[in-house]
Amino acid sequence: MPDIALHQLPDAGALTGSEILPIDDGAATVKTTVAALRAGLAATGHAHAVTDVTGLQAALDGKVSATDARLGDARPPTAHTHPAAELSDATATGRALLAAADATAGRTALGLGSLATQAAASVAITGGAINATSIGSTTPAPAILTTLGVGSGAPRANVVAQIHGANRALASDDTANLIVTTSDAATDHKGGSIGLGHAGANGTLLSVIKAGRQPGTTNQGYLSVAVRTDASFPIEVGRFTSTGLNGCPIGATTPNTGAFTTLTATGPVGVGSPATVVADAAGHLCLRSYTVATLPTANPAGRLVHVSDGAGNRHLAVSDGTAWRWTDGTTVS
Repeated sequence: MPDIALHQLPDAGALTGSEILPIDDGAATVKTTVAALRAGLAATGHAHAVTDVTGLQAALDGKVSATDARLGDARPPTAHTHPAAELSDATATGRALLAAADATAGRTALGLGSLATQAAASVAITGGAINATSIGSTTPAPAILTTLGVGSGAPRANVVAQIHGANRALASDDTANLIVTTSDAATDHKGGSIGLGHAGANGTLLSVIKAGRQPGTTNQGYLSVAVRTDASFPIEVGRFTSTGLNGCPIGATTPNTGAFTTLTATGPVGVGSPATVVADAAGHLCLRSYTVATLPTANPAGRLVHVSDGAGNRHLAVSDGTAWRWTDGTTVS
């Protein structure tokens, strides 16, 4: 059999441990198995002394002794610092707030203005706008304003209070003495009204002053006065237009003096209370009628009356300051 070098042998398959191998134990060539060889090469527990590791003892000597009393007691902290930038779980705003030098810088970091420094009971707003916010709806308080606008749109110059849009009102509570409303409805002729006084829980107004555009006109305005006479809404008692005062009794309850250049009536003209007609609707003069027994005093002179039961069928009598006389000068009897 020719000699074959070891490296020329074919590769072995997976070793099971029972394979036999030749070994040289120093004295002779003997055989063993793969399993025995593996057992001989297995890790074996062992120990090393501190001195086996160069420098280990010196390093251990530099540590705190196991008997050091400080190991059984809290050790005093060592002062040190960390910059805010080292806080990895903080936002940029949070780090800026931590690094703020004072309160002003802190407010700047949070984006707060001067309003943040004011007390809730003493706030001064000197600029900007307040939008979509109810003011005084829970606890009303006085307000001092240069201009008050209700509705959308900016108030016009030199306007103290302006109500924008249709069917809006400026009013106090349900015991109000003043209600101001506006309307674009055709029946209101694009005007407004001021209601004065409430009557009862239903809020019926006692009187209304209303202004608007005359029906059927372009720019002719009017001012109307309405008063409440019963449980219904106040009815118009007079209207001021460019042509005068219409539909308004003057002195109907408490008469007073007045002067007119022209007095025109579409119905009877009466004087006194209750009224005595002195001219009817057709323009005829009317005299107050008496009997001879009920004639008033003849003073002052110059008054004319009708005597219903005058003697000789005479009825027109005139006062002379002392007595009533027929037109022929004889005393009324």
